[in-house]
Amino acid sequence: MDSRLMNAAIGCIVTIQIINFSVGLPLNCYIIKLLLSKGGGVDVSVVFVLNHTAAEIIYCLVAPLYIVCIISLELCVGPLLGLWIGTCMPARYLFQCWVCVERYMAVIHPVTFLRFKPIRYRVACAAVAWIWALAMGTTSMCTFPLLPYTAFGVLYLIIFLLDSFCCVMILKGLLRPGPGDREREDREMNAAKKKAFKVVCMNLLTFLIQTIPIVFSFGLQDILLPDHFHLAVAIGMTINIAAGFVHPIFVLHKAGKLSFIKC
Repeated sequence: MDSRLMNAAIGCIVTIQIINFSVGLPLNCYIIKLLLSKGGGVDVSVVFVLNHTAAEIIYCLVAPLYIVCIISLELCVGPLLGLWIGTCMPARYLFQCWVCVERYMAVIHPVTFLRFKPIRYRVACAAVAWIWALAMGTTSMCTFPLLPYTAFGVLYLIIFLLDSFCCVMILKGLLRPGPGDREREDREMNAAKKKAFKVVCMNLLTFLIQTIPIVFSFGLQDILLPDHFHLAVAIGMTINIAAGFVHPIFVLHKAGKLSFIKC
C-alpha cells in the first residue's frame, strides 16, 4: 500500500472537513434561522429545504469525529462516526431529491401538487427520508471502518437518475409556451420563466458535479487497489462537500441577502 496516496487521501478529507465545519456550520445555522424567522409558523414550501439544511448541519459535525480518529485511534469512536457519516450522507441527497420532485410536481402536474399541498404530506415524506437514512447509518455503524459503498452507490445512482429526469422535464415544461406566450410571434419566455429556467439549470449542473464523482468513485471499490480507491473517494467527497455550499448560497440569494449576485 502506497503511504503517500493514503496521506493524500487523508489530507483531502481533513482539509475539506475543517472548511465545512468552520464555514458551513455557521452558514447553515443562519439559513435555519432565516427560514424559521417568518411569522405564522413553518412555510409548507420550505419543509424539505429545512430538512436538507439540517442534514447539512449534521454533516458539518462529522469533522471533529473524523479528526479525532486521525489523531488517535484510542480516542476514536468508530461506530459513532460510521453512524454519523452513514446517516447524513444519504439524508443530504434524499432531501435534495424531494426538493426536485416537489418542483417537478408543481410545474408538470400542478393539479396533483395542489391536492397534496398540506404540510402533513411533506412531513410524512421527510420522515421516510430520515428513516431510510438512519437505516443506512445503522448499517454503516455495523460495518465500520468499512462503509457499504455499493449500497451508497446504488442509492446515489437512483437519486441521480430521478433528479435528472425531474430537472429535464421541468426545463421542457418551462420552455413550452403558455397561453399568453402563444400570441407572441417570437414566443420568448417571460421574465419569470427565464429566471426559473436559469435556476433549474444551475441546480441540475450543481447536482451533476456533486453526484457523478461520488457514484463513479464508489463503483471502483472492486476495481482499484485500496490506496487508489480511498484517494478516489477522498477526491469525490471533496468535490461533494464543496458543491454543498451552493445550497446555502442559493437560499441566501433567494432571500435577498446576496443582492450583488445577479441571477
